[in-house]
Amino acid sequence: MIVSHHATIVRGRCPPRTYREDVDLRRYARPARPVNGPAGPAARARWRARLADPMTGAVLALGITQITAWGTSYYCLGVLAGPISQDTGWSRGFVFLGFTVS
Repeated sequence: MIVSHHATIVRGRCPPRTYREDVDLRRYARPARPVNGPAGPAARARWRARLADPMTGAVLALGITQITAWGTSYYCLGVLAGPISQDTGWSRGFVFLGFTVS
């Protein structure tokens, strides 16, 4: 017997969803893939082809450069604010204010 959950709406509530009992859902499931299984020669060849593309190397290099540049510019003041305030005699808040204004 098939019952749709849209069949009857009573006072704004839907009846609980029911499923066909005679259908084996395992039949429609995808087979499990090995997560850490050994890569075959075809998979290795595909990766070599991807890494041999000069555009892939350029994108990787630019991505690593961007991450490094943003990381150093963001965390640089947090590391150097103490020595800057000691050398100049300014308060740490004033040093952070200068970074914020710039």
